[in-house]
Amino acid sequence: PQPQVMKKKPRNNKDFIITRAMLKWILGGGLLFVIVSMTLYAYFNARGKGISTQELTIVFTTFVMLQFWNLFNVKAFGTNESAFKNLISNPGFVIVVGLIILGQALIVEAGGEMFRTVSLSLKDWILIVFGTMPVVLTGELLRFQRRRLEKRANLHSITRQTNQ
Repeated sequence: PQPQVMKKKPRNNKDFIITRAMLKWILGGGLLFVIVSMTLYAYFNARGKGISTQELTIVFTTFVMLQFWNLFNVKAFGTNESAFKNLISNPGFVIVVGLIILGQALIVEAGGEMFRTVSLSLKDWILIVFGTMPVVLTGELLRFQRRRLEKRANLHSITRQTNQ
């Protein structure tokens, strides 16, 4: 847990567990990920030859990596801190992140018939990882902007108190 979250007033126990802000992120992110996946699927399918197992594997891995990067945004949700702050001091999170990557690599590289996947080239993996990274980079940018605005508001508040 982030210390600044613990400073917030507790929610009323009668309130629904998902706040409006959470709902916006869940629906917005989910819709974006579906659109990206379906667009990629449509792109591969548009050539009229059907979609190959390799292309399905790319769509599947892209979807998983979108979720993977979003996991970092979820970690930092409700804070203005970077998702990477104190990352090493959170072994549970690091283990889960490692298991997701390992699991995806195993499914893709060794899943074969059972998962209807084929091995991807190193180039494909690099394109997918870096192509989906804007999910976390956008979150980092938004949190950075909020930190700057918060700092500016605090400075303004201190200046007003000093001048009174």
